[in-house]
Amino acid sequence: GEIRVFDNAGSCVHTVPCQSELTGCFFDARANQLVATTVEHAIMTFAPEQFERTKLFFGSYDEVVDVRFIGEDEAHVAVATNTEHIQIVDVATMNCTLMHGHTDVVLCLAVSADGRTLASGSKDNSINVWRSNDAGVWYLAAKGVGHAGDVTAVAVSQKQAGGTFLVSGSKDCTMKMWQLPDRPAGG
Repeated sequence: GEIRVFDNAGSCVHTVPCQSELTGCFFDARANQLVATTVEHAIMTFAPEQFERTKLFFGSYDEVVDVRFIGEDEAHVAVATNTEHIQIVDVATMNCTLMHGHTDVVLCLAVSADGRTLASGSKDNSINVWRSNDAGVWYLAAKGVGHAGDVTAVAVSQKQAGGTFLVSGSKDCTMKMWQLPDRPAGG
């Protein structure tokens, strides 16, 4: 979806792309912010000057299937719900960002000893390896494919800070060991 902003003459002056289908939108004059809601039960706020999203409060489709503290200072929580996205929630503000990379429901999460590597397993039969860079921004670092069924369990080695390998278990009745990629400089 997208949010379109019109001037008094009826001309579109700005378009804000959204990755979700919108269910509502209004301008909150007291807080001077644009507020939008989505079919995923999310509430997004936008600063009207830059039209950049300032907050995302995310609801849930259904059950929460896994939760892990992440980051070096455990200031965030990774949440797997009944969707293909992983929610990264700031513990202090409850602001949320979404990580996209799976194509079906995320079933399990695991985190490295230093909190900067996250592994996720999904009904799409894959494992994703996420890393945070020095600025604390999470990105998809690797994808593991090879299971013939839902990935129902993942574990990241805990002996070294960023983990050197992970193990996955699947509905296909197999376990697989995966070598983790080296962390790039600054990442």
